[in-house]
Amino acid sequence: MHAAGLEQVRKMKKFDLTDEGNSEQNRLGSERLQAFTKALWDALVPGNGSCASVQGELIRANERLQSEYFRNGMGNYFGRDEPDETLADTFYGELVLFMLDTMIANRNQALSDDDVAYFTEVRRDIEPQWLRGLRSDELFYKAEEEELTDAEKEELAQLDEQPRGPNWEDLFNRAERCIANWCLTNTALIDREGKPVTEGGVSDVIHIFEPPPPPPPCPLCSGKGWIAPTKAGDFPSMCSCKK
Repeated sequence: MHAAGLEQVRKMKKFDLTDEGNSEQNRLGSERLQAFTKALWDALVPGNGSCASVQGELIRANERLQSEYFRNGMGNYFGRDEPDETLADTFYGELVLFMLDTMIANRNQALSDDDVAYFTEVRRDIEPQWLRGLRSDELFYKAEEEELTDAEKEELAQLDEQPRGPNWEDLFNRAERCIANWCLTNTALIDREGKPVTEGGVSDVIHIFEPPPPPPPCPLCSGKGWIAPTKAGDFPSMCSCKK
């Protein structure tokens, strides 16, 4: 590893609340946090499918969930193909639970106790909220086809008074900051079993921020830029690498 690249990463301080986005203030994450997240996305997340590394999958999960929220209002999140499916069986459910469980496990103490407590609380409530959302949608669409019973009307009214999920924007903002800190603490790429893995030719987050190595010297002139004459009295010639 180049010393300059290693020093650059060593100087990366963890992201704090001043870097975190704030939905109430209509504020995105800091430029530094956005740049860090984009660098990991570009390096680790494939065009299609999941990531081999936990680091890449964390970035992918939060970005895909945000896209679902801002494009569809989590409409696809509140759905399942079979009546016995749990939240973990669904596409978006698996993403959000993976993200929450990884943050809660707090590998190498990457997060503060306050952050872990926040994700623990969200994790406790998220599946009951999802089930209530499913039931609310079921009754809502049933009401478009037939008259609900008084008991169903009362149930729907009670469901509508309860949250259908966490404050999604707060979750995404906090997750972006905490995922970045998790990746800064756990720089070596690992899979879900904790084994080393390579993603897109990258095996460590540090490598993403290394300056590129200098090009090898030209094999014709050894980097001098000119080629010595073969005959006495002739002038050196400019190497093709300089033309």
